[in-house]
Order: sequence, then structure tokens, then C-alpha cells
Amino acid sequence: MNVYPNLTTAVKSRGSLGLTLNFCRCITSGTKISHARKPNQHRSYKVSSPAGIRLSLISVLPEFILHEPKELLASGITTFLPPRSGFRGLVESLSTTLKTTNPPSISRLRALLRAYNSDSLEWSKFAQADATKQYTRNLVYEVPNLFNLLLLVWTPCKASPIHDHTDSHCLMKILKGNLRERRYGIPHASYNCPLVQTSDLNYGLNKVAYMSDKLGVHEISNQSQSEYAVSLHLYFPPNAALRGCKVYNVKTGEYNHTMPTTYDSIVEPNSIF
Repeated sequence: MNVYPNLTTAVKSRGSLGLTLNFCRCITSGTKISHARKPNQHRSYKVSSPAGIRLSLISVLPEFILHEPKELLASGITTFLPPRSGFRGLVESLSTTLKTTNPPSISRLRALLRAYNSDSLEWSKFAQADATKQYTRNLVYEVPNLFNLLLLVWTPCKASPIHDHTDSHCLMKILKGNLRERRYGIPHASYNCPLVQTSDLNYGLNKVAYMSDKLGVHEISNQSQSEYAVSLHLYFPPNAALRGCKVYNVKTGEYNHTMPTTYDSIVEPNSIF
């Protein structure tokens, strides 16, 4: 007998019905499990429930698991269904990872973002633009005090101020266009000390970048003269949404604390899931 408490499995009955269930929720005590494996095939399971229902379970390993086997095994996760495809699947996978991994695995979250190939048909309905602003902040999904996921639409020839991230992690993925990032070293404790630029990078379609206060502060800009750019931002924990952030003067190093602002749009959860 072999029970995997964190196993999510694709289940197909002897008939044509296909089901998806979570072992730890749906396999009751007393369930008997046997398995057989053929060469070059995924392991299949035969399950006999107390009610006498027989099911065939097929487990599949998604590609991203292969990148971090030690970490996944240490967390007790041994096999998965592949993540759902598309933007919906990305949001679901990010949410599940952040809810079940403590501390968060930045490399795993980065791998999930990299694996998604941007398709504007999937996210354009969430991308509200406003030509009077540098960029808009559209809330895609959040779990209070854990993370928020924002879709930012960047007006042509506009930029963010130089800012910090309020002791949170930030992952950014380019969904449309190109964005330029200027990074500066950690600001000096005293004023009248100009910020020192440490890098000047351009990110194209589907590229992923990571930022935190340990790396300094930065400015993001859309250099295009005519095209909007769109990026997906994952913040964990969502400190800036709760406490605001610091905005810096590049010449003096002085900062102003800006309070949280309202989102330009909020996506209803049922629009995603």
C-alpha cells in the first residue's frame, strides 16, 4: 500500500468519465492501492474504494518538476498533474505554489513564469490602459497578506519613479512589448548622496526579472514611441499594497513615502477560475 498525501492525480473510471481529485481529500481510509508500471510509461494505479468502485489513476510529471527534484522531494511532493495551460493555469500554479511552500521558492515561481508563453487573447480583457498615467495597475488575483498579482499597462514613453519594494520580493514577466529597467544601489542612509546606477537592462517578450530591496531600487520605463507595453508582476508578501513604498530622487538620494493607491481595475476571481 502506498499513499501520497500531497498527490494530485488524473482519474479515469472504467467508463468514459474523467475526474480530477486530490488524494488527501478524496481517497478515504480503507482505500486499497496497487500499481503497475510498463517500460517508458507513467505509473498507473488501481484503486478499490470501500464502496467497491474501481478507478485507474495515471500520474504525470510536469516539466518544471524536473528542474528542482531535491526541493520538491523535501517538501513531500512526489508527483503532480501538469499545470493547467494558459494564463489561467499560470495564475493557479503561482497561487498554489505560494500557498503550499514556506518560505516561497523564488526559483520555482520564476520557472512557472518562464514556462508561460504570452497570449494576449488570454489576458487582454484584464489590461486596462490609461494614456493620462505612466502606467495602470490592474489586480489579477491576491491572497491577503500572502501575495498579489498585478497586470501593469505601460503608456508609451512613460516610466515609473525610482522606488523600493517595501521588503517584498517582485517577479516581473513581459507579456507585450519591451521594458527598460535601470537599477541603482541601495540608497545611502544620509541625504545629499546621489543614487549610483548599477545596471541598465532591456526585457523583451516573455522575459522574467526578479527584484528585491537587497538588490537596491529601480525604475521601469516603456521606451516605445507608440506602443503600450504590458507586464505581469508578482509581489510576495504584498507589502506595498498595505504600506506604500519609497520614491527616490536620483540626484540627492532623498525619498518620499507614497501611500498605497487604488487599483485601476480589479478582476473578479470567477473571471480567472
